[in-house]
Amino acid sequence: MATDEVGRVKGHKNIYVQDGALILGSAGVNPYVFITGLAERNMARILREDFGQGVGV
Repeated sequence: MATDEVGRVKGHKNIYVQDGALILGSAGVNPYVFITGLAERNMARILREDFGQGVGV
């Protein structure tokens, strides 16, 4: 994969990908809500780990 598990592009600083490609399997017929939730979770972790922002999750 070109990214880690939360969408950080490997080998580049502060470049993130948040889309359905992060899902390793099938999310169902309409994956919109699943992808949105995944992106929100990932961004909370990125803010906390990369920028020191105290965001829950």
